[in-house]
Amino acid sequence: MNLSKKIIIGIAIYFVFLVVLIPAKVVMTFIPLPSNVKVANIDGSLWQGRASSIQVMGKAFDQVHWNLNPWALLIGKVSADITVGSKATSFNTKGHISYSFSGAQIENLNLGTNADFILAGQRLPFGTKASGDITLHINEFVQGAPMCEALAGKVLLHHVNVNNQFGVFPLGDLAFGLSCEQGEAVLTAKESDNQLGVSGTVSIGENNRYKVAAKLKPTKNLPEMIRNNLQYLGQPDSQGYYQINYQGRLPI
Repeated sequence: MNLSKKIIIGIAIYFVFLVVLIPAKVVMTFIPLPSNVKVANIDGSLWQGRASSIQVMGKAFDQVHWNLNPWALLIGKVSADITVGSKATSFNTKGHISYSFSGAQIENLNLGTNADFILAGQRLPFGTKASGDITLHINEFVQGAPMCEALAGKVLLHHVNVNNQFGVFPLGDLAFGLSCEQGEAVLTAKESDNQLGVSGTVSIGENNRYKVAAKLKPTKNLPEMIRNNLQYLGQPDSQGYYQINYQGRLPI
């Protein structure tokens, strides 16, 4: 091997190590962030790094760790395993996220948070305030138009309470299956998965518009406050179901 080839190989090896070991803090100095995004205390490399906090639109995501797959870049994809927060923080998640020219994909993601974190700073209709914990499991998500191409998972709501001008409504625990139908994300509830006797769907489409198409058949476990306000849903049908139809826009 002549000298020139050795020099070229040496330079190539040098640049490989330079890219692999480049500090994440250095990379961030070249990335223009939106004014509503702030990153604090970055450490580690571009491929395996962490940040003590990332603020997005006023919400703080603490203890952010990432493990980036460099080989995915060769096919035009950003692919990373991420971990955010812990059980002690108001928001935590762990899973695999990738992004390419065709959109975002998520695999095997678990997320935990609460209503206070999601709704902080939001004004809900009728002076509504909500509390409770939220657990999200996403087995698969593929971005599409307007929302998704594929979606599988579930949402669990724990100890939900809603307080507004009509009263206090202890909704308890609720479970929803996740799917994708005609490009919209759909949450499906079954009567057996909640104490309210609610079944039906909530579909979420373009511009965060949602539509509720559900029905409620009172159970013996239905909270008295909710039972006393069923007249606002109209008259039950021949099978004892009250119809629930509503649409609006998510406050996020």
